[in-house]
Amino acid sequence: MPLPPQRKKSKAAVPNTTRHRVEVGFAGKTESVTVDLPSDEAKPWDAQSKLSVVGQRVPRIDGHLKVSGKAKYTFDVAVPGMLWAAILRSPHPAATVQSIDLSAAEDQRGVRAVMAVASKGDRVLFAGQAIAAVAAERPEQAREALAYIAVEYKEAPYVIGTMEAAGVKAALVHQAAVTTKASEGDEPGAAGNKRLAGNVNSHEPSIKGDVERALATADTVIEATYTTAVQTHSALETHGFMVRWDDETHVTVWASTQGIFSVRDDMAQLLELDPANVTVITDFVGGGFGAKFGAGGPGNPLGTIAATLAKQAKAPVKLMCDRQGEQLATGNRPDSHQVVKLAARKGKLVAIDVGSHGSGGIATGAGIGRNASHVYTRCPNIRVTQRDVFTNAARNRDAGARTPAGSLRDGAGVGRVGGQGRYRRTRTPYRERRASRATQAVRDRPQEI
Repeated sequence: MPLPPQRKKSKAAVPNTTRHRVEVGFAGKTESVTVDLPSDEAKPWDAQSKLSVVGQRVPRIDGHLKVSGKAKYTFDVAVPGMLWAAILRSPHPAATVQSIDLSAAEDQRGVRAVMAVASKGDRVLFAGQAIAAVAAERPEQAREALAYIAVEYKEAPYVIGTMEAAGVKAALVHQAAVTTKASEGDEPGAAGNKRLAGNVNSHEPSIKGDVERALATADTVIEATYTTAVQTHSALETHGFMVRWDDETHVTVWASTQGIFSVRDDMAQLLELDPANVTVITDFVGGGFGAKFGAGGPGNPLGTIAATLAKQAKAPVKLMCDRQGEQLATGNRPDSHQVVKLAARKGKLVAIDVGSHGSGGIATGAGIGRNASHVYTRCPNIRVTQRDVFTNAARNRDAGARTPAGSLRDGAGVGRVGGQGRYRRTRTPYRERRASRATQAVRDRPQEI
C-alpha cells in the first residue's frame, strides 16, 4: 500500500526571530509570503493592515499659522534690546589679507560692536568671504559702518570653472590638504580628502565586475558627455541667526535651519560650551534644500559672528543674509560634468562606465555621480569614478544627499545615453558668469548679510 503524500515542511524559523505571514504586492495583485523578523520587532504593515493615520487625511497643525501669516520665522523674531549685524565681504575671489583697521567703524553712529572675522595673513578663497562684521542699533547703521572698515588685500590667481580647475596648470585653491566638517545634510564619506592632486579630490571608484573587458568585447559602445550648471537654492527665508547670551555659560539661538541639533553641537563646540547649555529655537524654516545645517560654512561662520558680537555688545544680535549674501556665501547645488559609456553585447547591457567631476567650491563633498551605480543594478559590470574639484567659490552642498532631484541628476546621464545614443551637450559656463557678476557686485559697495 503506497504511503500517503508527505506535506512539504516549511523552513524552520531562525532562532530569536518570529515568523509572520504578510500580504505584499500592489492593489489587485498581492501574495502571501513568510518573513522571519527579530522577536523584538512588531509585525510589519502589509496590504491587510487597517491604518487610522497613514494614508488618511490629517490636518496640518501649522497650516492655519502659515496661511494666516501668524507663523514666526527666524527672520521675524525680535527681542528687547536686539541689535542688527552686517558683514563686510571680500570683493576678491582669491587674495591675502594684508591689514584690517576697525577703528573708524567703531566710532560710527549706533555701532555697539565690531569684530574682525579674518586676520592679517589669512587667505581669501572666494568673493563674498566674511572679513569683518558690525552690530548696531539699526540695520542701516550697521550697513553704513561697513564702509569705514579699512582692509588691504594682495590679490592672487584664482579659478572658477570646474573643468578649468581640474587642469594641471590651474591656480591652486588650497595650499595644503583640507578637511570639511560633515553635517546632517551630507552623505557618509562626504567630508575629508580622499586622493588630492592639484584641485582634484578623487574618491575610491565604485567597481563591480570587469568593465574594461566588457567594453573591449562589446558589440556596441555608446559614449556621451552631460553637464549640469550650479543651481542656487534661493530659499524664501535667507540664512540667519539671532543669538542671546543668557549668562556666561548659557546661550539661546534662533536659527533658520533644517537641523537644530547640528546648530546646537556646532555652537557648543565653537563657543566652548556644554551642548546642554545651548538652546536652539526653530519654530518654522522658510526653505533650506539641504543648505541649512550647522552654524555656518567655511568663510561664512554666521552663528559664530552673531554670538561673538552679542557677547561683545552684551545684547542680543540678529544676523540675517540679504539676497546678495545668500547667493554669494551660503552654498548651492554643485555643477556636474559626467562622461558616460554604455556597452551592449547580443542586445543586452553589459557595462556602465561613469566618470564625473563636480565642484563643492572651496569644500569637499560635491557628491557627483555616486548614485549612477544604482540605476541599472542587473548590469554585471559597473564602474563609477567620482572627482570633487576645488574652485574659488563658496561651499556648495553635496548633491547626492539633496532632494530626489539631486539623486536623479547623479545617474541621469546613464539613462540619457541609453535612450538617446550619442547625444551630446556642451557646458554652459554659468559658474564663470556667476562669479564674474558676484565679484563686480561686491566691489561696487560694502555688503551686509
